[in-house]
Amino acid sequence: IQAEAEQRARQEVEQARIRAYWDALAPADRACLEAAALAEPGLSFLTQQYRRNRHDPERAERYRRMILDAHILGLLNRGGDETIDVG
Repeated sequence: IQAEAEQRARQEVEQARIRAYWDALAPADRACLEAAALAEPGLSFLTQQYRRNRHDPERAERYRRMILDAHILGLLNRGGDETIDVG
């Protein structure tokens, strides 16, 4: 039970980091980040599922969120708070 609580706490911290990063971005930077995430080779399976499920907005949004979260987490783990180059 303690291990599960610790895992949940780690996930909550991770989600808070992801949200803080996303919330700090300007709309143009969010669009750029989303495009980069959808083009990331390591996330191609999730991207395929996202595109296949566009007819189901709820399911598509779940895949979109997974893609964005994984991409942002990768940015954060590679070096902290990298900025997004939109130009």
